[in-house]
Amino acid sequence: MNSSILENVSLAEASEVALNLHMTGRYSEAEAIYQKILSLQPDWAEMHKNHGNTLLSLGRLEEAEQAFNQALTLMPDSAEIHINLGKVLMELERFEAAEQIFRKAVLLAPDATAYYYRGNALMALERWQVAEKSYRQAIALDPDYFKAYGNLGNVFSKTGRMNEAEQAYLQVLNLMPGDAIAEYNLSFFYLMRGRYEEGFKLYEQRFDGGPAKLRDILKGHIKKLQGHKRWGGEFLKGKSLLIITEQGAGDSLMMMRYLPLFKQHCLKRLIIHCEPYFTRLFQTMSTVDEVVPMTEPLPIDRIDSYCTMMSLPYLFQTRLDSIPDNCPYLSIPDKMKNKWQTHLKNASGLKVGLVWGGNRQYILNTNRSISLSEFSPLLDIGGVQLVSLQKGEEAGQLKDLGWDILDLMDMCDDYLDTASLVFNLDLVISVDTSVAHLAGALGKPVWLLNRFESEWRWMLDRSDSPWYPKTKIFRQTEKGNWDSVIRRVAEELSNFARFA
Repeated sequence: MNSSILENVSLAEASEVALNLHMTGRYSEAEAIYQKILSLQPDWAEMHKNHGNTLLSLGRLEEAEQAFNQALTLMPDSAEIHINLGKVLMELERFEAAEQIFRKAVLLAPDATAYYYRGNALMALERWQVAEKSYRQAIALDPDYFKAYGNLGNVFSKTGRMNEAEQAYLQVLNLMPGDAIAEYNLSFFYLMRGRYEEGFKLYEQRFDGGPAKLRDILKGHIKKLQGHKRWGGEFLKGKSLLIITEQGAGDSLMMMRYLPLFKQHCLKRLIIHCEPYFTRLFQTMSTVDEVVPMTEPLPIDRIDSYCTMMSLPYLFQTRLDSIPDNCPYLSIPDKMKNKWQTHLKNASGLKVGLVWGGNRQYILNTNRSISLSEFSPLLDIGGVQLVSLQKGEEAGQLKDLGWDILDLMDMCDDYLDTASLVFNLDLVISVDTSVAHLAGALGKPVWLLNRFESEWRWMLDRSDSPWYPKTKIFRQTEKGNWDSVIRRVAEELSNFARFA
């Protein structure tokens, strides 16, 4: 099917063909017909709208924005077109502009859909109270609007209202039993409460109900592994198993604790497919037979089955009292220990590693990261040498401030280098990022600075961690306020240095 169909049918009939093509996922063919129609009748608002929808489906966001703006010049009172334009602006992460467009949609047609999408923009802007109000208005107008309940649950989750969030997700499942997104979201509340058997089972819904980026990654791996069995927890004697890292570096470091458990399976071969920065660290583990970096193809010709890494707690039937917490479960070769001990030979006193920022690509990074300047109370503590463990853009803050913090991170090319540096420290103070997991996996004392709403790994209302026995958690007592956290850390560090 192509635009030559216009030679034989009316424009109205051609528009129906294009709409059907769009509905069946044949977006490029539909887009070509819309272009032809609009070249003949450029003032057809409905066609600009449909063209915009197809461009949006094709991921051609700037062109979709233009199409919807053109439609609005011809039909300025259309709430539907405002909503469609707002969706494009959300995809472009222009959240302020999206919120203004959705607000206009609400004024034009104050229905559940308009309130729902305005709530989405407000949530992206972290305007939690107004977002909650918008979702509640959507639900009042449509009590069966399960997506509004789901996002209302997300608002509660982000603001630490865990019981209300859980009830919102349960309401989604009451309206839509088996909804993958709701079950995935609900998993975190069971995990936070230590209900691991239920939580990790629901967490398997990330394949269908997790964030879009994660779903795409997982489905991409599965597509390449067609014809191979996904491991379901059965005995693997004499078999070769591939384990694929799937999420953040901290997740992978946390899950490495399960790899020694494969000894009881009498595997023929355990192969890890991971990010290049993990290659050497995985190679230090005696259980691992082969490490294939993700710069190389999946070793599909050398395996019997596969598993993605975050499924290991579920497949090993983890309960709160059966977490593999035998730390350290990572070890450093003697050559690396000695190398980094030499680099630190001139550091006197208590050597304390410091991490203040996470990966900016993580959607909630601003919630967990702290400006280095806020750590100034730690500078005046006697008998302490602060050592930077910060990588990425946030490391630049140290150069800007010029503080007396030892910085060797330019010498750390991968996680084995960083692990070797951490091994030679006395304590690590870190925001919720991968280095906290790395230090915990090495059995080092860790002071974790945790955001108000917490994260499933650190649970609720605990100052310790069942995953890392030497980790102490310092939690925010109110959202966004790190002052009291840093003050408590400074007091404890002063006492720690005094008696070390």
